[in-house]
Amino acid sequence: MLANHPKDSAVHRAAIVGRLFQVQSFENELILEDKSHTAIVFEPVSGKILDVVAKDTLNLDAADIYDYGDKLLVPGFIDCHTHYPQVDMIGAYSGELLDWLREHTFVQEERFINQEDEARLAAKRFIGELFRNGTTSSVVFGSTCGLSTNILFEEMDQAGGRMITGKVSMDRNAPDHLLSDWRDDIDAQRQLINKWHKKSDRLRYALSPRFAPTSTPEALQALGDLAKSDSDLYVQTHYAENHDEIAWVKQLFPDCRDYLDVYETNSLLRKKTILAHGIHTSSDEKKRMLDAGCLLSHCPTSNLFLGSGLFEGREHILQGHNIGLGTDVGAGTSFSLWQTMAEAIKISKLRGQQITPEEAFYWATVGGAKGLGWDHDVGVLTPGKKLDLQVIDLEAKPDLQARISQCESSQQVLSALIFSADDRNLHRLWVDGKDVFPQVNS
Repeated sequence: MLANHPKDSAVHRAAIVGRLFQVQSFENELILEDKSHTAIVFEPVSGKILDVVAKDTLNLDAADIYDYGDKLLVPGFIDCHTHYPQVDMIGAYSGELLDWLREHTFVQEERFINQEDEARLAAKRFIGELFRNGTTSSVVFGSTCGLSTNILFEEMDQAGGRMITGKVSMDRNAPDHLLSDWRDDIDAQRQLINKWHKKSDRLRYALSPRFAPTSTPEALQALGDLAKSDSDLYVQTHYAENHDEIAWVKQLFPDCRDYLDVYETNSLLRKKTILAHGIHTSSDEKKRMLDAGCLLSHCPTSNLFLGSGLFEGREHILQGHNIGLGTDVGAGTSFSLWQTMAEAIKISKLRGQQITPEEAFYWATVGGAKGLGWDHDVGVLTPGKKLDLQVIDLEAKPDLQARISQCESSQQVLSALIFSADDRNLHRLWVDGKDVFPQVNS
């Protein structure tokens, strides 16, 4: 459950003290901020950060100060693409994308059809793993079943995290049990939107066609019409992940000039669109994505696991695309965005377009927030933002502690975290000014 501090109703101001560690962007330059003995002053009821000051300038009662000593205060991670029904299938060995979907994913997702107990247990495990790995905001593919997607909303609402999710739409090229007639699907979407979209500042709805091959033109058009009816709705889908997938799309949509055009002509490409992967794209597609202002979610552990390809990170940065990171569980092999950052850096080196630790850290925090339109609230710990924060204990992992003791710069500390930190280093997790973990039972 959401763990409210017992004095929330009476305390106007409180403070968290530690070593502030975050990346900020100033005039297109990334600055790594590393400040010991820093106090983040916030209002517990609203969760809003009021000030960031030196610890010795605080003027608060001791009972209102959460002093974490030398532990790091890091913005909560933002996972821009993952799958709730796939929580239990990490490492399901197969071939490339299309074989993996047929052999494992669809079989797994059939377990969520009108199985309330199974869906609720999976939702609790899923949210527990997000929190355990420092993820405070997530963009999640729900289930093809409206009941299971509703359960995920219920559990996240109670747990206190931020989430964008929605019922997955498929009306062809998948097992019959997972398919819905597009008319019935639109009805189910409307019901979930009315119940959950903007129910709170933490929850948003996303129309979620799995990918172009599993939707008929009629279904995509209906989803596009629904998207046009509310500019605040998100759209999430998969795009240009695999060469065989791209060839299949060309066969199924012969009148479209390319893969992106399938979404574009159906009004599904816009500022609030999240495109997972985007590995194999033409220069024209890149320009149109940039013009639309959508978010590309880079999913490196999944891309390596399925052998999908190497993301052009440096090129997308130079062109000015919005980029976030996705764990893409279960093709992705970890809930950890530290590990996801590590694999993103490795991919960039293999691609000959090396990114820096600061750039990877930016994608996992500020970049994801900016691409989602949430940067007014989260991604960085500054006055006016919401208090979404990880407390990182460097001593919890002896090899990491030993490495950091030898680091001579903040960049080297960040690199050590990216390549060595894991869930053992998470001491506490705060969302919206509330301490939510380790109270959540996974």
